[in-house]
Amino acid sequence: MINLARRPDRLETMAVRLQGTPFERVDAIDGQELSSTELAAYTGGNGEPAISISEAACALSHRKIWKQLLSEDIASACIIEDDVLLSDEFPKLMKDDEWLPDGFDLIKLETMKVKVYLARDIVSQAGERELRFLNSFHGGTGAYIVSRGGAEALLNATHSIERPIDNMIFETARKRGAVDVMQVVPAPCMQDMLSPDGGSVSDIATDRSLEPVEEKPRGLKKILREGGRPIRQLADTGRRVTNRRMVVPFI
Repeated sequence: MINLARRPDRLETMAVRLQGTPFERVDAIDGQELSSTELAAYTGGNGEPAISISEAACALSHRKIWKQLLSEDIASACIIEDDVLLSDEFPKLMKDDEWLPDGFDLIKLETMKVKVYLARDIVSQAGERELRFLNSFHGGTGAYIVSRGGAEALLNATHSIERPIDNMIFETARKRGAVDVMQVVPAPCMQDMLSPDGGSVSDIATDRSLEPVEEKPRGLKKILREGGRPIRQLADTGRRVTNRRMVVPFI
């Protein structure tokens, strides 16, 4: 569990929500303490920061855990942030790994309550929950399971981060085939800010976007992008045939 040292209250709240499930607290990178040198790796070509300080801190926090998986030779781990709501079945899901498919990279446990594309075929099941391949962007890094192989691939794919970390994982790395991403349906996790009462906002990344953030094309890239629009529309039509478009529920 990623938790800021200055937020012991969130640590206590999450301990209650985990209902006795053992966990290891990982000290989150605090954006307020990042030096200019540490931020230098997260600047765009014009010298201006490509992402915010909090987004950089969030990215560094997740990369910190991926490195830990490799250094400690951990086969896989469930990573959660300290601002997620958990289903009553979450502890049971964590105790049973029979539903985890061989050779998986990353399994998304949360929903952001937006429409996404999921493969029609079911990879495996955990009780009433289904595991399907995620074939579109689905933001948020509140809760996911990553394998050692997935962690290594993500570290290689995020040497330079010019967009929020969830964009890098669930858009860039997924599209490029660096990692295969699966989604648990219904999701056993959801961020506090999406709860009916409004919940709380993440301290790790307060301005993370729920939509994919792409670099705006210019010049020749813009012309090629516009020229390829009909092809993309045709591909989208095909994706609707081979996938289910739905809002992943939280139960």
